Amino acid sequence: MKIDISFFKKIFWILIISIVIASYPLAVFSNSEIIIATAVGAILSTANIIAGYLSIEYAFNKSMTRFLKTILGGMGIRMFVLLLAMLFVIQVIKLHVLAFTISLFIYYVIFLVLEIFYIDQKVRAKTS
Repeated sequence: MKIDISFFKKIFWILIISIVIASYPLAVFSNSEIIIATAVGAILSTANIIAGYLSIEYAFNKSMTRFLKTILGGMGIRMFVLLLAMLFVIQVIKLHVLAFTISLFIYYVIFLVLEIFYIDQKVRAKTS
């Protein structure tokens, strides 16, 4: 499995740009509890996209059936693990629910789009 550094650079730049954009509103209009909850949401979504990247790299050169089973099954497993992590963070750690949920959702959607573009890029490179 070859590691694609450009994918991790994109994750890094998404995180940096989002931190720059959110730093002023978070610093002015929130407290440390909201900042921590926002960071935990970003960390969980980042761990999720890294797991998605690893599953893509693992399954890409396999048969189409194996690829789809790995990617779609992996998405289901990752969503279930994310749900368990959300329940843990909300019920046990008791972080700010709204800040955590919004952060997790925004990063999840952004990273999901990145994941889809990455799969498309790999398929186009393979077919050409």
